[in-house]
Amino acid sequence: CCSFATLFDNGVCPNVACANEKKFEGCFECPQLVKCEIGYYGRTEEFAAKATALFIRKYGQETYGNVLKKAIESGLAYAEDLDKSGSVENALHLLETFI
Repeated sequence: CCSFATLFDNGVCPNVACANEKKFEGCFECPQLVKCEIGYYGRTEEFAAKATALFIRKYGQETYGNVLKKAIESGLAYAEDLDKSGSVENALHLLETFI
């Protein structure tokens, strides 16, 4: 589930539905992730979700968990600051600074 799902009458996040259909644990397993515009990946001012999936693909879920904890403890406003970075690439780089 995800909070994005609350925007839809059926309560299903299109990104979660897509990953489930493809039998992926998450979008990070999808070979089409970089070019994907499904659901919140198609929103022009939101970069946190795709940057997170790319980070997990590159470094793994355990590293992501450690980085997320470190980033939040340092005062990062997780989704807000990543979205303010201006691009998926910038958001990914911001996450990487906490490795």
